[in-house]
Amino acid sequence: MTACAGPHRPAPSLPARSQPPWNSASCPCPICKTDPAAGTLHDPARRTREIVSYAIAADQAGLDAFTLFGIDPADYDEVFAEKLDLLLAIRDSEYVTWSGRHRPALNHLPVPSRPQQARLPLWLGGKASRDARADLFPFYREYLRPKTPGGRGWLVSAEQYQALSGPFGALMTGSPQEVIAKILTERELFGIDRFMGQVDFGGMPAPMVGDSLELLATEVAPAIRKELGLPPGPA
Repeated sequence: MTACAGPHRPAPSLPARSQPPWNSASCPCPICKTDPAAGTLHDPARRTREIVSYAIAADQAGLDAFTLFGIDPADYDEVFAEKLDLLLAIRDSEYVTWSGRHRPALNHLPVPSRPQQARLPLWLGGKASRDARADLFPFYREYLRPKTPGGRGWLVSAEQYQALSGPFGALMTGSPQEVIAKILTERELFGIDRFMGQVDFGGMPAPMVGDSLELLATEVAPAIRKELGLPPGPA
């Protein structure tokens, strides 16, 4: 689910203090299974990354896609909403007072190791990013496969496609948040000032192409313009 520059990114050769700020993101946090108060922000490794690299940490609250441990699946939505509420409370206040139905209450308890920036960004994710990549694979494979014996092209394996669509691969696919983060990362790394994307290939159905264009126009492009301080595009 995550596709922006993260802790596995190779460190630049410049001294830490001369490095420009860069965005760091954790992998998705399945908050239905985990306890936000037990370690979502209490992460010494992240604190170290912030001090050494002056990173801006960006956490991702991901909708858990695995079997829940100790949680009745019938309560899934309630548990997710409750723990997300706790996570937001932890983000907004160092001393947390909170109560819910699925974990013990907190009464003015501190959550140490606060993020460097004033307000830690949180992204809500779901199965959409993974499904988007899975849905695109057969069309990408069809697009690149040789159409005649000995013709130009090649067969893309699932492993190759996974690498290409990963955080540092060439394909811009996944959730809008992933695409936004990936474009901004490439701008930071390579100084790009224009993005050109191909959204129709390999026989993609018209609704799929339309959905991609709509997300690009209504979510990705506005977020990029806002991040770069550019004026809004045409309505």
